[in-house]
Amino acid sequence: MAERIELDFYFDVSCRWAWWTSIWLRRVAKERPISINWKVLSLAVQDNADDYTKGRADHPQHVRDFQLHRPLVLARRQGGNDALDRLHVAYGNAIHGSKADIWEAAVQAGCLAAAGLPASLYDDALTDPSTETEVIAESREALERGVLGTPAIAIAGTDAMLFGPIIGAVPSGPAALALWDSVHAALQTDYFFEIKRNRRTAHTAQFAD
Repeated sequence: MAERIELDFYFDVSCRWAWWTSIWLRRVAKERPISINWKVLSLAVQDNADDYTKGRADHPQHVRDFQLHRPLVLARRQGGNDALDRLHVAYGNAIHGSKADIWEAAVQAGCLAAAGLPASLYDDALTDPSTETEVIAESREALERGVLGTPAIAIAGTDAMLFGPIIGAVPSGPAALALWDSVHAALQTDYFFEIKRNRRTAHTAQFAD
């Protein structure tokens, strides 16, 4: 039997690339001995680690989207990694799947219900200053670790990490596993740095299974 692999997956919930990669990795985890630690990396903190509220002129939405990570870390605080994962799925399906306005109260309520979380969790997170502190600290820790952005995958407890994979469609079945085998091999090759190609794949809405 293959040895279980524990991964750290870094994401910004507003990043569609991270969303698609997370769907793929969830599919792989159903077939391979993989466990995933879901970790937030706010792009606003990546833009300005000293003061995320200053943001970047070309990506002002990152500052706004920072707030979406606060319910995620509160969900984890209350229900562990699985609760954060469930809310990540609900948010991702709404933002990147249905293209819903995540800032509408009804959409937030629907996401919390879909994740099996208390109806007050969103408001509780935004009124608890410790959730802001936690998102900042976790994002800075990722950057100090060497994470280059979202999505990123690392083998827990090691220096083995990669930015991506960036995918324009989410594979399933044997194709998903074949991609994982390639990514896993790259993770284990410490002198491998980067491969890149033009983005020509059609981008479509993607829902978690």
